[in-house]
Amino acid sequence: AMEVESLTPDAGVVKRVEVPGEGEKPSAHARVYIHYTLRAGGKVLESSRGSNEEISFRLGREKVVPGLEILVRSMSPGEVAVGTLSGDYTLKSRGINQPVDVEVRLIRVDQEEGKKDYLRMTPHERLEAATKYKENGNKYFKEAKFKKAMTDYLRAQEYLHYVFVDEKGRDTRTAKVPENGDGSASEVQALEEMVKMVKISTFNNLALCYAKEGSNKKVVKYANDVLALDPRNAKALYHRGMARSNFGEMEEAKLDLQQAQKLNPEDVRVKNELGLLDKKIMSGKRREKRAYGAMFGFGSS
Repeated sequence: AMEVESLTPDAGVVKRVEVPGEGEKPSAHARVYIHYTLRAGGKVLESSRGSNEEISFRLGREKVVPGLEILVRSMSPGEVAVGTLSGDYTLKSRGINQPVDVEVRLIRVDQEEGKKDYLRMTPHERLEAATKYKENGNKYFKEAKFKKAMTDYLRAQEYLHYVFVDEKGRDTRTAKVPENGDGSASEVQALEEMVKMVKISTFNNLALCYAKEGSNKKVVKYANDVLALDPRNAKALYHRGMARSNFGEMEEAKLDLQQAQKLNPEDVRVKNELGLLDKKIMSGKRREKRAYGAMFGFGSS
């Protein structure tokens, strides 16, 4: 049977491999060369097969339908796959609201083009790129386009991860500092501080996006990432407390929210949530008491 897998948490992009490929998948900003056929309701809407021209585009440039990019990122050269795109991942911008099937053959991948771009950047430029993606994400977030916001925050995260990495994967901070004495070391320190600030706000924003999506596990993950960098971050404690409460981890949730309240006594949200949580905990205890009572035969008769 053909293997079917969902490439997004909400099953907006579902992939079926027709012919497996081999080799490495495209890197974040690689140039890809494909042939594709687009169908909706069984009708072919468009196809690149008629012309012998392969279609090429750079990943991460938002030049193509989001679902197509997600599909291609998951493929190996030579692979043929069909992606069923629905919801936010389709051709809404072209007035097509129904799910579409796109069959793609990934002909080849130019990893270097994307890499060169990235490797040519200085650590400062990488931080700038990350900041730009983060701000773009904020814009989408304000428009309640959480999927798009998440895509940009995740791209920011990618850049932040590699700020201090050279083309051989070495940490440039431990490499020899040029002959300008302290200047460089303190500059690296200043840059690290800036990277840390952007990481904190990007991870907090991701936690918030996943909270909107109802992915409590991810909320906890990104809140933990923030707290690893800044243990007294009230926002992250709040996000984690809310997610834990949704998991039914009431006592842990209460500790998080109490700590958030200590750090930010003015925050009305935290105060309200603590009130609700106490009620939840109390009614849980009452239920428990009733259950035990009934078990030992002295329940209300």
